[in-house]
Amino acid sequence: MPFLGTIRSVTLSLNHVIVQASVLRLKLHGSGLGQDLRRTRPADILASNWLCGKPAAFDLTVTSPLNAFVILEAGVTAGSAVTAAELRKHSANEDKCSELGWACIPLAVESYGAWGTEAQEAFSRLASRLATRRNEPGSMPTDG
Repeated sequence: MPFLGTIRSVTLSLNHVIVQASVLRLKLHGSGLGQDLRRTRPADILASNWLCGKPAAFDLTVTSPLNAFVILEAGVTAGSAVTAAELRKHSANEDKCSELGWACIPLAVESYGAWGTEAQEAFSRLASRLATRRNEPGSMPTDG
């Protein structure tokens, strides 16, 4: 299944970026987590110190605006498929994450490349941490 291999590759790449951005202890889903957590799967990547010392459960999901459940709205409102995917991830994981004291952060992306609002905010935070860690400015000027 090449698609699942691609998702695993993206998860590993995100894991690498998060590690570079901060001194975060991370676990990929299933590595060292208890049996109950493996079954409920609240995270693909767990960051132990995300915001104010609170761990974060990052859950990667890919969706399509051509999905039968969102196609009508997607034709009217840009980003509605990825927003629906974020809501589904919160619905599936929020209770378990709250019970564990974790922030639930879906990293949702549409098959055409649009990332969800929560993913964009997480990437912005990661970029800021990475820039600080590397002693670089937070944003770089562009030519043109």
